Parts: sequence; structure tokens; C-alpha cells
Amino acid sequence: MKRSVKAKLIGFLATVSFLSVFPHAHANSARRISIQSTDYVEEGEEPLVRARAAFYRDFLIHNPDIELAPFRPVHLPSAVVPQRKAGSPLLFALLGGAGPNHIVSNLENFQVIFEQNFLYPLDEYIFDVLRDRSGRPVDPDGRPLDAAKSELFYRDHLTGKYSVAVPIARRVPICSEWERLPALFRAASIRDGRVYGIPVLDSFTCIVYRRDLLVEAGLDPDLPPTDWDAFIYCAQKLTDPGTPIRGATVQKGQCGFACGVVPASEWLNYLHQADGEAVHKVKFCPQGHRVDAKKDAELPQKCPRCGKSLLRIRQSWVPAFDSDAGLVALRYYQLLRSLSWIRCPQCGEPVNVPLGTKKPAILACTGPKGCRHPFPYPSSSRIYRGVVRELKPDKAADRRNLLARLFERGEVAMAIVDNPYLFIADLSLPAESVGMMPLPVGWQWVECPHCREPIILTGEMKKSGRAVCPRDSAYVNLARAEIRGGLSANLLGVEMWSMNSSTFKAARDAVWRLMRYEMSERRKVVRAQSLLDGGYIRAVPPSHLLLADYQHLHRAVPRSWALVEQESLSSGRLAPWAPEWSSFVATEMPGLLGEASRSEESNL
Repeated sequence: MKRSVKAKLIGFLATVSFLSVFPHAHANSARRISIQSTDYVEEGEEPLVRARAAFYRDFLIHNPDIELAPFRPVHLPSAVVPQRKAGSPLLFALLGGAGPNHIVSNLENFQVIFEQNFLYPLDEYIFDVLRDRSGRPVDPDGRPLDAAKSELFYRDHLTGKYSVAVPIARRVPICSEWERLPALFRAASIRDGRVYGIPVLDSFTCIVYRRDLLVEAGLDPDLPPTDWDAFIYCAQKLTDPGTPIRGATVQKGQCGFACGVVPASEWLNYLHQADGEAVHKVKFCPQGHRVDAKKDAELPQKCPRCGKSLLRIRQSWVPAFDSDAGLVALRYYQLLRSLSWIRCPQCGEPVNVPLGTKKPAILACTGPKGCRHPFPYPSSSRIYRGVVRELKPDKAADRRNLLARLFERGEVAMAIVDNPYLFIADLSLPAESVGMMPLPVGWQWVECPHCREPIILTGEMKKSGRAVCPRDSAYVNLARAEIRGGLSANLLGVEMWSMNSSTFKAARDAVWRLMRYEMSERRKVVRAQSLLDGGYIRAVPPSHLLLADYQHLHRAVPRSWALVEQESLSSGRLAPWAPEWSSFVATEMPGLLGEASRSEESNL
């Protein structure tokens, strides 16, 4: 017993002597705030993962009082949690009170986590709210408010007074990084009149093309197609099944277009260009009235009919792609794959060939650069079908790798991709041989007043000011009709950075410092430096090169690479974040598109 007391006394004296020699060791460990993050990594092999690790290392250097730890969820068997529930381990951890402080997810999982009340609102960090001397939100009587459960008093930039009923557009921001975010991103982070996340751009959709192949086809690589009709013509000029391809396993010739994303995502881009939406947000007020969200806007906070509050009512989603805009997008999607055409025997220009019982005996070369010479209807062996090279792999990585090899060999001249800079980083082609362009503008259309079918406007209709329905020959005066479509739109991929509502105050402040550091330009600089150090110069967006003070590298970047990022962001649309939308797109939408395309083709 005496030995035990003596041993404890020696240990206590040793500890005291150690702390007297190194007093900062205990102090630093006591002051450091530990936070868990679903996105944190220390090292990585992939270039983008290494860039992410470099960002977190840079943050920790500038914030030595914060300690980051990765979130490692418990992996449950598939019998307990279906594989389609990608965010299930995170949800189970949040339900058990063991969730991370910092949550990074896609929009779909972000919506699910919000509906379960696991997210902390960020309004007190973003806007000027009524506070006491210590910085805590209070009411006009000085009583402290719980920002997660109570309505805050925001400062109105018009009146300068603090009030609860201040619209978001009139709230005074105190975070400059929030003001620099695009309006589309800010709207995506708002739920029930409050901000619950910070959107971070992850990818954007555009078209990459082989400039050298356009020159060989007699097209100007500096003037890529800007609308759907011009894109089809360009793809026809670049399609030649008889062209021998060096290194190809199976000789299929040269194809004008291929899709590097899943077909459903490709069609969603066309849907937005035709002025359509995939889903609509709705709420039902306590009186049973249905309240629909306006296009690209949040649901109102009160019912327009009875004035009842909608803040505590969960929103629902209804499909909206079964519309006239969806039909226009489907016709373009189907036309790329099944358009019948031949080359003019005189000048070689593409000529569309009608099929069925209405096929004429004589055709004429009436294209944009056609020779106008007539020629007899060709045999079926000379008729081409479509301009698309279909890719079979289901996984995104396999599809991207296959498309990169086809693009390098010249089997595909144009391709739609969702991460263009990462795609061209793996190519062995010289930079001057690769161009980028935003997605072409969609068709303009009006609704027929008789059959309610969309009428796609041609150049002749626009000149005459009158549209003719091909189904019942009804006339529509374009001066009085609502002309829709004709938009430049593309899908944007974003990550939502959010905060766990069960996080204590000091950890919340640390998470906000991390989120604000992520919104700063420093993140882009660190990311660019990491990619450049790894040799992935092409994977760096041109705008990041300027921020990182690499003007000499920016001058070497082709002009189209720099312009496409700005144009894609200005016309971007976010993918729907309805529950189970990603699984619906992966499993159900391809079958629906195939069935609808066959039905539409039989009606033409």
C-alpha cells in the first residue's frame, strides 16, 4: 500500500515538473477545438484529393487553435440499409448523436438532413442581427435567443431597423464571401427563409471538341455551333463511318458526338434549354391549399390564399418533366440518335432523308452550304442513322475513361462532359487541338391552341411571324403567342457545406471559420498550386491561375477554355434535390427515355 502511495506521489511530481518546464503543452491542448468533418482528408493519391488535403493543411496552418478529424461512419450491412441510400450511415450517426460537426453532401442529401432538423442555420454568421455586447443574438428586450429555434431580428438595409419580418434580399450581410456567391447558389441554400448551407461549385457541363477535326471538315473551330440546328449540322459534317481510325479496336469510323454523362443527365440539360423543369416544389397549407414555387424561386412563407404560415410545413415534390418543354427536349434527344441523312453526291453536304410512306422520289441539297442540285432517293445502305456514339459503361469513371480514349483517337469529335478540366487533364493531345464551348441554345417553340402540342419554330416561321402546327395545320400568330425555349442552360454540380445543429458554440464558430475559409479566394490559390505541383496544369480552371499569380500560364490557356467557365456559370442550373432523385435518374429514367424515344420516333 505504501508503494502505491509513493508511486502516485512520484507520478504527480513528475507531471508538475514537466508542466513547469513546458507550460505551453497543456495550454495549447486545452485551447484547441476539435471538429469532425465528412470532407477532411490528410493525404491522397488522386490529384483532386491531394488538392483537397492541401487546402485543409493550409487552413490548419492559419488556424492553429483548431484540430480537424475525419468522420468515419459505421458501415451497416445492405440487409439493414439499402445500397441506394447513399447518405444512410451519416443519417444513422446524426440520429445517434454521433454525427460530425462539419457536413459536406450533395443537394439531395442536404435536403434530407435538413428535413430531419439536423442542420444549424447560419444567419447569425452571415447577416447583421440584433446582438448583445458579447455577440449573442437577442430580442429587443435583451433576452438571448436560440438561433436554431427562434426567429432572429435582422437589420433592414432600407430602414436600418431590426425586425423579424425582413426578406432575405433586404437583410444586411456581414460576410463579404456570401455576397460574392452567385444568386443561384444563395437561393439553393435557403430553406424556410433561413440559410442552412454554403454551396461550393464541384463541376459544370459543357462540350469539348477536336479543333483539328473541325478544320478537316471545313468548319471554323473558333465559331462552334450556338443552337441545336447548327449543332446537328456540325455533328453530321463530323460523322463518317468509313473513316479508318488508327488504334481502334473495332473500326466504326468517326462519329460527330458522344455523351460523357448518363443519358438522363444529358436530357435534363436539353429540358432546361427548352424552358422546362424536372420537378416542382409544393406545400399544402393547414387549410389544404396547394402552394407552388415559382420558377427558380423558393416557396413563399405564407399561403397566398388564406395567409397561413408555411414555415413549419414540409415541402413536397411533384414531377414536372411531363410537359411541352419535356417533349421538345425529347425530340432533340431522339433526333441526335435516329435522324436519317445522307451526303449529297455532288458536294458532300449532309441532307436529311424523310422515312416512311411520305418519302419523295427526288431529294434536293438544301442545307446551309448545299449546292441545291436534285438527286434520286438513295438506297438504304447509303442512309446514316443519327450522329451519336453510344457509350455502354454505367460507372462514371469507366465512361469518362472510355470517352477519353475515343476522343484521343478521333473516333469522337465532340463530347458533352460534366468536368471538362479534369477530362482534358488526362488527354495526351496538345492544348491547341482541344476546344470548349457551352451547350447550344435550344429550340424556340409555342403551344398550339387546338391540340396543345408544342410547335417548334423554324426560320421561315420567325420571318413570317406565323407558326403552323404540323399535326392539325392550325396557325399561331407569334406576335400574340408566348414564345418559350431558346435558352442557354447547363447543369451545375455543387457540394453543400453545412453545420450540425447539435454542435456546441465553440465548435460552431470553428466550423464557420472553416466554411468561410472555403469561400475565400485562398482556397482556389491553394488548390491551383497543389494541382500544378502534381503536374496537372490542365485540371486548373483558368480563373484560378490568375488568382494564384500564374499569368504566364494563363496566357498559354486557349481562349475557349477561359470563356466557357464564365458562360456556364452565368447560365447554369442546379440538378433537382428531390428525395431519391439520383436513384430515379440512374435506374428509372433511362428506360423512360428509351420508351419515349421509340414512341416519338414512331409518330414522326
